[in-house]
Amino acid sequence: MKFIVDIALIVLFFASYKFYDIYTAVGITMIAYLLQFVIQSIIQRKIDKVQMGLAGMVLILGSATLLFRNELFFKWKPTVVYWILAAVLYGTYLVTKKTLLQRLGNNAFPLPEKIWVNLNNAWVIFFALLGGLNLIIAYGFSTDVWVHFKLFGLLGLMLVFLVGQGIYVSKYMVKE
Repeated sequence: MKFIVDIALIVLFFASYKFYDIYTAVGITMIAYLLQFVIQSIIQRKIDKVQMGLAGMVLILGSATLLFRNELFFKWKPTVVYWILAAVLYGTYLVTKKTLLQRLGNNAFPLPEKIWVNLNNAWVIFFALLGGLNLIIAYGFSTDVWVHFKLFGLLGLMLVFLVGQGIYVSKYMVKE
């Protein structure tokens, strides 16, 4: 369900950009993220820290975009998210010597320790590269190209990477 809501927010941003402009799209996205956060908090009766962080980032970078009429603030959002994810994945392993992925998925996917480390490193590198690629597109191309990249490019790259991870992990899955 969360994945569908996340995709819906991206599609809402894309549609409002196509029908209006980047600043309208940013404003609508800010409202949508805030509503999503409030609704989820009411339904779940607890505050999801990740959603709170994303909503905060959208509100801060979106406000800067609207206040200064500079879309680059908002274009930085994917990079900030990906680099934070990379840092958390890498930092968790450095501090605890156990990957966050392993902590989250070890019961569902019992894999050898080395494979968890390889997966973790692959995600760290992938997120770092996605963040850098986002900046290249944001600074080197038009807003129209960046919006299309955000919707189709980032999602497409994520899908290809997930399929690759699935193929890699499938060799180590225990057959029942």
